[in-house]
Amino acid sequence: MSFATQWLSATAGATIVVNSGDYPRETFKPSKRPKGSAPVRILGVGQSQPRFLQDPAVGSTDTLNLKSGVRDLILENIYFQVDDRAGILTEAPDGTRKASLIGCTLEGIGYGPYDPAWKNDSKWGQLHNRTAAWSEIGTVTRKVFKEHARYFHTIQGNHAFSRCVSEWCGRTAYQFVARMKESGTPQPVGKGDVTILDDTITDVCLENTGGGYAISFKGGMPESRVTIERSKIRLGCDPKLDPKFGKNISGCFLSESAPESAPGAGDAAHPGGTMSFTVIEPDWEVGTVYQGYGSAKRSLAKIGATERFRLDWGDAGRIVQNGGNGIALEIFNSCDNFYFSGTPAEFRGKVKYKGTTYPDWRAFAKSHPECAL
Repeated sequence: MSFATQWLSATAGATIVVNSGDYPRETFKPSKRPKGSAPVRILGVGQSQPRFLQDPAVGSTDTLNLKSGVRDLILENIYFQVDDRAGILTEAPDGTRKASLIGCTLEGIGYGPYDPAWKNDSKWGQLHNRTAAWSEIGTVTRKVFKEHARYFHTIQGNHAFSRCVSEWCGRTAYQFVARMKESGTPQPVGKGDVTILDDTITDVCLENTGGGYAISFKGGMPESRVTIERSKIRLGCDPKLDPKFGKNISGCFLSESAPESAPGAGDAAHPGGTMSFTVIEPDWEVGTVYQGYGSAKRSLAKIGATERFRLDWGDAGRIVQNGGNGIALEIFNSCDNFYFSGTPAEFRGKVKYKGTTYPDWRAFAKSHPECAL
């Protein structure tokens, strides 16, 4: 009996045990269990994580496809070899509700960016549409060659991530956007808060000329509050990274409002950006070994399209820009209010605040006492 069949027939609160071994990709359909039922747990046991493998014989497939309307699911201690479309995909229009990943691994194939010949067909670690009540604890995502570790479209409820690791991806570790249209189909406004705690991100955005920013919020979520606490990001700091990939090192954080993909496409983000960001005790460092080139040389963090951004340095917060364009923090006019509390343990790079560039953090803070809390 396939695990998809077991999923459909399981009673609320049941645990489906998956023993160590290799398994083919799966598709889960919505069950007939009532909404609000205790979640069904898919639990990996044994000496190693059970592995769900990609299907190289069939194109544009996912290792785990969650059909529209799947809900009340826990995936724990499972390995997903990322397929050519995604490791895990959730489908619109109803997305997935109340789902958790605990201690799971999502991994593409190959040796990764220590090898100049590294290349594979994995596109997204996770690709999501209209998810809500989504959480991850201890997820490890690595070697997603083409694009994002996680790409969330039009979230419809809260999302929480704790102690997750993302490394060696073509694009971002986290990307959130709510567009007015997707492939010509009108979409709702994004809603729900996002919390990212104690995550570690290493050498993502390795696509040619830099594949974006490690953590990217691209708007369409005007009532959403985002908290990022004690995140550790290292880009271009590993001497074992092959220079082929080191030249693509880019930035750590971006908040903006996504434009149309083409004039008249109608797929710009819903207006309003993201309501607020609170970044607590960041540990962000870029360019210690590899500093990027061309368009990959950019500001470490770009902050815009938000009503409020608060940076709380805590006891050990640090931002170190050793490469890029020399700007550590770039705050745009579209950031209505920028506040900070405390003093950085270390800060390297310039601050560009609404058109004016300051040589370092101290000069900026001295010039803008109204930003201090």
